[in-house]
Order: sequence, then structure tokens, then C-alpha cells
Amino acid sequence: MPALATKKQAVREADQDAIIQYCNLPESQTKRLLILKAFERMMSKKQPEQSFHFLDRNFLDQFKDRDTMRQVLSTSMICLQPDVVTDYYEQLDGLLVALYFKNPPGRLMRTQWTSKVRSLPDFAEWRDLLKEEGLKVEEKELLDISNDKVGVLRSNTKFMFPSDNSIIKVDKHIIGQRRIGESRIIKDNFLFGLCEKPATFGAKV
Repeated sequence: MPALATKKQAVREADQDAIIQYCNLPESQTKRLLILKAFERMMSKKQPEQSFHFLDRNFLDQFKDRDTMRQVLSTSMICLQPDVVTDYYEQLDGLLVALYFKNPPGRLMRTQWTSKVRSLPDFAEWRDLLKEEGLKVEEKELLDISNDKVGVLRSNTKFMFPSDNSIIKVDKHIIGQRRIGESRIIKDNFLFGLCEKPATFGAKV
């Protein structure tokens, strides 16, 4: 989002009035549909392989208190851990924010994240990760930490999207040659999960 508005307020209002006068809908509804159309364009740029139709959305939550808005947004981002896409909406000098989960045609998606090598790898890691996968080692960035405590940090995530519109997320984190698992299920704004036994988790940590 730019530090200053790209258009003056008078110009933005004039452009909006020019659209409203040619629309048969009430002014408030026309403004809302323009925003929904902007969301469609934003999501289409993010995922061109999928079509988005938001004009039939008939619900609206308005937060007049900024702190409440920040709390709701941060809670959703931290607890649900969705993908986030943003775009500048010039017409209102505002920011469009969408939280979503990408649902592929097969209802199954896998992602992987691997950190930079920050500790001197042992032979097994060198063979499997550095030699086979081509990970690079920057000697200047290596930390004086034992490899069995850190190693190559890696996170494997699997998303599953059942037909009941729930979301199943399975994470497997590899830290210092130890694997820690976590599973989350999201359904109708409820979140619950499965984790390892405390004794098993404590032994790995």
C-alpha cells in the first residue's frame, strides 16, 4: 500500500459517482459490489487457474474499533495459518486483505519449506540434502551450535479438503534430526487438533 493516496479524494469520489449514476442499485449496494469486484480481480491474479464469484456474498461484519479489527485478523492468521493475499484498492485508498486456503482439483496439496543451513551438517545430511537436493552452505553464516540440536530445519505440510468443507492440515517438522508432528482440523470456524503425547514430545525437545 502506498504511503500517500495515488488519487486525490475529490477525484476518487467523482469516479465513484460516475459509476453510481449508471447503476440501478442503491448507492450503498453499488459501492459494496465494486469492492467485491476488486476482491475478485485480486484473487484471479493470485490464482488465475480458478474463477472467483463474490457478488452473491450477502453478509457483512463491520468493525468500527481498530483494536477489535486487529484482534480478529491476527487471531485468524495465527490460529488458522491461512494463505494471505493483499492489494491496494485505489478507489477508497484502502487495503484489500483475503485469507484463504488453496483447494486444488484433487483436494490434496503438499508444501515444503527448508531453511538455510546454519550448522555444520553431518554426513547423512550432507548426502541427503546438500548433495542430492543441492542445498548450499555459506560458511560465514554457520552458527556454533551442535548439529544434533539444530540440523537442517524443514517443514512438510499436507492439506486435505474433504467434501464436508472442512480442512485437515498435517505438519511434520524436522529439527535436529528429530521429527515433530501436528495435525489440525478446521470446520465451521471451529479448530481442534491432534498432537503427540507429552512424554514423546518432551523427549524430542
